[in-house]
Amino acid sequence: MHPFQLVIDELKTAGVKISGGESAYRLLHKLCIYKALQMNGSALRAAKNGGLPRKKVITQAKHLLKEYLKTGLIVLPAHMKARGSEHKYKHDGDATANRNVWRAGWRAPAPLDNTHHGLNTVKG
Repeated sequence: MHPFQLVIDELKTAGVKISGGESAYRLLHKLCIYKALQMNGSALRAAKNGGLPRKKVITQAKHLLKEYLKTGLIVLPAHMKARGSEHKYKHDGDATANRNVWRAGWRAPAPLDNTHHGLNTVKG
């Protein structure tokens, strides 16, 4: 018997397709979709968001599923909730605006000294 058989049964009764080869993270993701919670579908992407190894994120998913079986509650950490939010443009609603001006994502900002790899890129 699968350690999370009760979760699998709940998802199957709801009509969610389960192949039987899902990791704990994938089961948690399908459960979150069923419960209408936002969750990143990729364990690797969640691991990169949290600065953790992928195995650690899957272990966290196992603990979250165990807690769900005990209490019926799902409390996701922030790195599992982030779902493409860093890649969305932040703009003021103007469709023609340069949307990257207000970028506040995880990427490094443009250099302030107008240099690129130590070379001055300012003409003049």
